[in-house]
Amino acid sequence: MNSRFIFTGVLLLGAIHARAESPRVLTDSYLADLRQQAARQHPKVAAAQARAQAAGAGVRAVRLWEDPELGLGFTFADREMRRDDGDVRVSFSQPLPRRAVFQAERAKAAAEASTKRAETRDAALMAGREAATTAVELALADEVVAFQSIQLDWTGKMATNARDKALDPSGSAIEGLRLEGELARERQMLESARRNRLGIARRLNVILGKPLDSPWPELRLPGRAGPTPVAAGEVARISRRNPTYLAKVREIDVAAAGVSVAEAERKPAFAVEVEANFYSGGDFRDTMVGFKMSLPWFNEPVYRARIDQADRLAVATAKDAEALKRELAGKVVATVTEAENSAREARTFESDVLPAMEKAADATETAWIGSKALLSEVLEARRALLTTRLEQRRAVAAQLAALEELETLVPRQR
Repeated sequence: MNSRFIFTGVLLLGAIHARAESPRVLTDSYLADLRQQAARQHPKVAAAQARAQAAGAGVRAVRLWEDPELGLGFTFADREMRRDDGDVRVSFSQPLPRRAVFQAERAKAAAEASTKRAETRDAALMAGREAATTAVELALADEVVAFQSIQLDWTGKMATNARDKALDPSGSAIEGLRLEGELARERQMLESARRNRLGIARRLNVILGKPLDSPWPELRLPGRAGPTPVAAGEVARISRRNPTYLAKVREIDVAAAGVSVAEAERKPAFAVEVEANFYSGGDFRDTMVGFKMSLPWFNEPVYRARIDQADRLAVATAKDAEALKRELAGKVVATVTEAENSAREARTFESDVLPAMEKAADATETAWIGSKALLSEVLEARRALLTTRLEQRRAVAAQLAALEELETLVPRQR
């Protein structure tokens, strides 16, 4: 009987290794590829790109020269008067360029286009994070399925051992019946884990724009938790890498350009006019060339109000950027802390808790074989071991998810 149980343990160990070698591990390159796929396929990113392209066209739409005007007029009078003064008037008017206004409006349009490009980057990061974190969920679900499968196999072997023990004259069939119930319970839990895995896989297909039931290979989390960045260094990178903050900085440029536009519009506008008179009989009478100038001083309070409005908006946008930076710094610190806590938890489970739980489970099984422990104690020890293994993998997944969140806050790749 002891040799049978030892053989069962060898089979379980072989099953663990078989399951660990075949699946695909979530490496940095694999997650980066998923992020890129999501950024290419997500409609939010496409919409942001279209807005950025529209803003780029808006820069080219700013014009230096206004449209010229052509006029045609007729005089109705007696023939002698029309012959003397002419009865057909042709006029041409061309506003002269306001270079200061043109430069200010072009700068404003360029800043708006830069803002839209930053928003496009932000949309791509969000889509990538959604895909990567869902892939982490899928890998964790695959590991849960694998652990539940191993647990089901173990329970089946235990049921066989219980039946063998029941053949002994002093044995009891109660343990076999108890394990049959445990088998049914483990099958239900395995089926539930598989359904959960299917739902996550479908959700990942939706994010990537794939058919709902496109197959996914079996995934695995990394074997252990990775390093965690230092919070101070990540906070310092916000002003250089966070797309939301960079977009807000571009809005400051837009607001400053708005002030320049308002100030430039206060200045007079000039236009040149040419008017020629003809007699309908075919004779030329005269030509007049003139200049026109707008008089903005009559609306000085209006222009001053526009400048004040633009200036206050620029101040408000700058303060919004400062507030956003503080908010993002708080999120970065919280995310780094979460990643570090999860990593430490995973390492503690791996180095201290799991070895102790495995020894306890093995010792309890050995004692049960020698009729020195109750079946309930064996099952409890085994469940505790399974729970500990799952907790260790969840901690690894939690660190990965936190690092994905950090990637959207301070991305390492442009």
